[in-house]
Amino acid sequence: ILIPEGSIDDIEGFADRGLPPGEIVEYNSERGKPEPLPPAPLPSELRHECAQLVSDMEYTAGVSQLMVMGKTPTGVTSGSAIESLRRIDNTRIAVSAENLRLAVRELACLWLGIYKRYSRGIDTYFIVGEGGGAAALTWCAEDINSFNVRYDSENELVRTPESQKEAFLEALRLGLLSDGQGRLPRDVKRRALSLLRIGDGGALPTLDELQVQAAERENAMLLQGGALEVGIYDDHTVHADEHIRFAMQLRFEAFRRRHPAEAEAFDRHIAEHVLRGRATVGDGEVIEA
Repeated sequence: ILIPEGSIDDIEGFADRGLPPGEIVEYNSERGKPEPLPPAPLPSELRHECAQLVSDMEYTAGVSQLMVMGKTPTGVTSGSAIESLRRIDNTRIAVSAENLRLAVRELACLWLGIYKRYSRGIDTYFIVGEGGGAAALTWCAEDINSFNVRYDSENELVRTPESQKEAFLEALRLGLLSDGQGRLPRDVKRRALSLLRIGDGGALPTLDELQVQAAERENAMLLQGGALEVGIYDDHTVHADEHIRFAMQLRFEAFRRRHPAEAEAFDRHIAEHVLRGRATVGDGEVIEA
């Protein structure tokens, strides 16, 4: 604050108090009133340096103006160039996202070790899945025999839904998804409907989806010691495929070594599905099996 000499009597008290809001300052009008010191104009070199720092930070972060400020860089107007720029930004950000996923996975391994070492007694958790399905998980520290953790889902920044859709359509055009007769298998059709998001938005699940969920519940019941029976509404082809896919997994091999009788019953259950599936041809016409 510029104060003309002699305009304020108590200059020391004014220096101690400062100039708070609402402060009344008495001054000698003949000598002039106090006023703030006008700031010096910023040099153009400083403004240029700030702009250069912003550009350097964007380059260090590996993203463009499209990702930082939501606007395209100067001179970029075509749709293909903007889409290419967006993919490059996602690829660069995917590196940071993958590091976060790795940190979460390592943290999960540490939690497994903590549960293994300090958990006492038996704990029970209730799990609710899609379609209203529910299950109870009972475990103790002795059940934790591995500290390997993996993700069931991929990093969507690496493989976005749009890129997966394009890859699927390209494979469909090349005929890579068809069987020997040039037809699309039912499981491929299910994956296509899910990938293309056809029928989403709260619609009821299809019969194929319900059949798959029923077969997966039977697989879970087998591991819990439940008895399996072939239902009258079962789609035998879908059930046989899901059961065989489950039987080829390593955990079923371990289950077979521990419970050979139950595993043989599951083999007979699969064989019955296969037999009934072969007996049905055409649009529901049944022949002798």
